[in-house]
Order: sequence, then C-alpha cells, then structure tokens
Amino acid sequence: MCFTGAAVSADGTELPRAALTAIAEQMGLCVADSVTKKYCDLLVAADAASHSGKAAKARQYGLPVVEVRHFLCAECGAEVPAC
Repeated sequence: MCFTGAAVSADGTELPRAALTAIAEQMGLCVADSVTKKYCDLLVAADAASHSGKAAKARQYGLPVVEVRHFLCAECGAEVPAC
C-alpha cells in the first residue's frame, strides 16, 4: 500500500506519514513510497478524488483509492470501502 496527500484526523490535526505507516505496519501491511503495479495494492489518499501523480497511477493500474478516514476505520476492524 501507499499514501498520498496530507492526512488530517477528525479533530483537524495533521496525521504524520510516519504515524500512518506505523498503523499500516501494525495491521500487517507493507508500505511502499510509490505506486507500482507489482508492489502496491491500495492507495490511501487524503482525498479520494485526488489528482496527484500517485492517484493517477493507481487509477491507471486499477488499484483502489480510499480516504484516510476509511483506512483509519479499518484499523478498528471495519471494512475499507473503495472510493
């Protein structure tokens, strides 16, 4: 999986990329720095409608793009809805 954009928590504070990476690793996920067809299965974006290079590449490869808030819900055991 990979992250893109500046993530913000529900209370408006910024979530550092290192914190999101730690959460992903605790969930048993491998975090990549870039979106590749071979090593990335999911993109977590600050905004699912992002036009970032990573988001464009994820869509090109047919990878799901989810918002950070959905990713954080999955941490609690909920299913991550693809946007």
